[in-house]
Amino acid sequence: MIKVMLVDHNSLIRHGLQMLLQGNKDMQVHATEPFSGKLQKEIALYCPDIVIFPVDILETAIMEEVRTLREKQPQVKVLMLMSVFEEYFILEGLKAGVEGFLLDESDISKKQLATSIRQLYEGEYVLTGKIAAFAMKKLQDMYDSEKQELKNRLLDHHIEVSWRELDILYLLLKNRKNKEMAVSLNLTEKTIRDYVSSAYKKIGMNRRQEAVAFLQGIMDGSGDPPQKKSNSL
Repeated sequence: MIKVMLVDHNSLIRHGLQMLLQGNKDMQVHATEPFSGKLQKEIALYCPDIVIFPVDILETAIMEEVRTLREKQPQVKVLMLMSVFEEYFILEGLKAGVEGFLLDESDISKKQLATSIRQLYEGEYVLTGKIAAFAMKKLQDMYDSEKQELKNRLLDHHIEVSWRELDILYLLLKNRKNKEMAVSLNLTEKTIRDYVSSAYKKIGMNRRQEAVAFLQGIMDGSGDPPQKKSNSL
C-alpha cells in the first residue's frame, strides 16, 4: 500500500486530488494544509511514502517545508504539481531533493498522477516533457562547464589533451569504470581501454587510483596534486 499525503491550502484542490487518487486500491490518501505549524509533525505521524505539494510560483514558503521534510524524513519522496513553468522554482526544488515535478498545463488525469506516484514509489524520478528538457539542459551545461574547467586545469599543468582524451579524463575524475565509460560514450570496452591508456600517458601515470587522485587534486584545489611519473603504459 502506497501512503500518499496531499498538502495544499486550497481545500478545493486538496479534495479534488484526493478524489482522483482514492479509487486506486494500492493507495491510501491523506490530505492536509501547509503552514499550520504542525505539518512536519503530521507527516511524521502519518509516515507517508509520497508527499504531494500542488504549488504556484508565489508559494515559495513551501520550499522551506520541503527542505525541512528532506532533512527530517529523507526516505519520503516529494512530488510537486506546478501550475506554471518557473525555472527558479524547479532549480530550487531539485536542490532541495524533490524527486518529481508535474506541470499542470491542463487537468492532470487520474491515470497520469497515479502512474507518477507509483514511479516515485519504485525509486524513479518523474519529470514532465518541458521540465525534463530544462533539467537535462542544465545538467548538460554543468557537464560541459566542468569538462572545460578540467581542460583548463590540465593546461595549467602543461598537459594538452584531445577532446576524446578529455572525455576519458573527465569520466576518470568521476571514478567511472571502463564499462560505464563505454555506455556513456557509446564505444566498445576495448576502445575505452585504448583511450584510457592514451590518457594515462598524457598525465604521466599508469594506475587508475593514482590518475583519479591526480585529477581530483587539480580540480578541488585541496592541495598539490600527486607527483606525476615519467613512466607510462
